[in-house]
Amino acid sequence: MRKRRSSWKFLWCATLGIVGGTALWAAPPVWEKQLQFTSEAVRGEGSAVEVYRIKFNDSIYRYSQPHYGDVRILAPDGKNVAFAVRQRRRLLGQTVTKTVNTKVTRFEQCEDRAIVEFEVPEKIPLQAFTGIKIDVAQNNFEKRVTIWSVDEAGSVRLLADYQPFFDYSDTIDLVKDRIAFDGPSPARHYRMFIDNFSEQEYAPEKWIVSKMDGGEEQYRHLLTKTLKIKSIQLTYEQPTDEFLPEREKYPLKLVEQQVNPANGNTVMIFESSREPLTELMLSTYETNFLRRIHLAAGDTPEEFRHLVSGRFCRIQSGAIQVNESKLTFPEQRSRYYRLIIVNEDNAPLENVTVSAYGNVYDACLLPPQPESLQVFFGGTLKSPNYDVLAVLKSLRAPATADYTLGPISDNPNYEPSLLAQGKKDLSWLLPLAIAVMVFGLAWILYCCLRRINDKDEFDR
Repeated sequence: MRKRRSSWKFLWCATLGIVGGTALWAAPPVWEKQLQFTSEAVRGEGSAVEVYRIKFNDSIYRYSQPHYGDVRILAPDGKNVAFAVRQRRRLLGQTVTKTVNTKVTRFEQCEDRAIVEFEVPEKIPLQAFTGIKIDVAQNNFEKRVTIWSVDEAGSVRLLADYQPFFDYSDTIDLVKDRIAFDGPSPARHYRMFIDNFSEQEYAPEKWIVSKMDGGEEQYRHLLTKTLKIKSIQLTYEQPTDEFLPEREKYPLKLVEQQVNPANGNTVMIFESSREPLTELMLSTYETNFLRRIHLAAGDTPEEFRHLVSGRFCRIQSGAIQVNESKLTFPEQRSRYYRLIIVNEDNAPLENVTVSAYGNVYDACLLPPQPESLQVFFGGTLKSPNYDVLAVLKSLRAPATADYTLGPISDNPNYEPSLLAQGKKDLSWLLPLAIAVMVFGLAWILYCCLRRINDKDEFDR
């Protein structure tokens, strides 16, 4: 009996040892051995450098985690290098459009033309005004506007000559409510002519006049439609010191294009290197069209999630000159994108090309730094927490110098866990552990039953 006990105890311990050893064997090693790819970064020239930057390339975008938590940097002496991943931004260095409310001092209507004089209130400082914005209380109209500035001596200067001003939003999403000046105007007083201020159109209702011999004579009232102006604003450009994300053009590979036979829509599927995209630009040589478009993203070419809808149009007809070809969306790092152009009853657009733009990311380091560094990526690590980020937040526009990343290569020290090696290497391990455990439990049960039977025979 003592021999039997020692046998099943040995089997039970062996089973636990194999299962526990499997878990330990599959435990992730240190990060130097857990990241699959590496690339050398070589330092560029720079003086009085406050921040060094390693600009991420398509290899890091393709193989790194969504938030770049698996990126690590080693110095030549083997020590970790502290860094922070930051989105690259640039000083705007441009202007933003501001508006100033005006006061109407004269309004006069002469037949179908309106004369409007307006001014900037005395309490508002003058600017170099570049245009006006007209807010009206109706839609479905087209007018022509001529604008002059009037100085204190009464001299006039032509700013906009017979410019179109329209709103077709009841039938098509097409509005132009801003008029640009030919040049900046610092004047306080302005005069504006609006042609076709009043127009006549038939009322939609039909009125029966008389009935004779079963017939009807009908007529409709003519209505006078007068433009109702709510406000007039002057616009000007103001310099700003804001920082905007730096954009870069990224390649998109067209992998499939077809016209859906069920609904006539054009379907285009693109492949990317998982760059941080925020915008698509469409182009074609065709004119006078307006199509609805839908964009979706996915990690496979079969499953997609909706991102954004918009329109793709180019209208060149008389005074109407509209070109909309941009889709903007929150940053995405998807492998595949699907663009649907809704053609309805129209023929599909020809030679449609798509360009992609997105954000730029850097690994930012504080000096001093060696001439070369080794960047590792391609794993499942969590983001490190270094003090560099807090320091960088205190620097508004630091002097920078860039490292240049070399080609991607396999990490020679890469030792993936057994669980990450796939069926080819692990197919035997888990079934073996389960089989040993089942055998051990069966042997224990057999021994227990046999012991009970021996005890019963002894009692007899």
